[in-house]
Amino acid sequence: MTLTVQAWADVACPLSYLCRGRLAEAIRRYHQAGGHHEVVVEYRSFELASDTPADYDGNEIDFLTSFRGMTPAEADTALSRLANVAAAEGLTLNFNQVRHANSRKAHELVHHAKTNGVQEAMVDRLMRAYFTEGRNIASIDELCDLATDIGLDRSSAHDALAANAYAAAVADDIEQAAFYRIRVLPFFLIGPKHGVSGAHDVGYYLEVLTKVADAADAADE
Repeated sequence: MTLTVQAWADVACPLSYLCRGRLAEAIRRYHQAGGHHEVVVEYRSFELASDTPADYDGNEIDFLTSFRGMTPAEADTALSRLANVAAAEGLTLNFNQVRHANSRKAHELVHHAKTNGVQEAMVDRLMRAYFTEGRNIASIDELCDLATDIGLDRSSAHDALAANAYAAAVADDIEQAAFYRIRVLPFFLIGPKHGVSGAHDVGYYLEVLTKVADAADAADE
């Protein structure tokens, strides 16, 4: 039996990046403990900072001070805290190199990757490119380079992005997020109706995952 987790996340959201790893670890522990459900994670689009101009040229501190009203010191403290938490879990957040970007096109690429069966790899590559390598995920050329890194055909990725082939799919995800009143990322819909909003530790995700799987088993008896 398959248990689906729908994950509303943004490839430019540090908590989405952090909790992606925590959810993966929870799934691993679930199976290690004897859980028999196959767990499939489907990523859904959500823009954490949809007000970011498409041609924005600045870093995270620039954005937080210009668009979120934080002082440089407040922004630096918040980002340093996130980077330290991530480092303790094996992730590198190079906020001094991050090029803050509108993530709309990156979400379109995630949908393109999904149709080719490599959505998970694409999400991972985009997050690593954004947070660790300082790549510009608003650039179609950069996105196509990242697509080829996971084995996708560059020309088909370029054609899809240039033609806005998945713009409607991204809009549908965002519309559904509004229907669910999602305000905080990440948001995981585990099974058909159990929503988990915001960042939690591995143990919490494991607890919810197990509870939903057990309920599904009981319903089938």
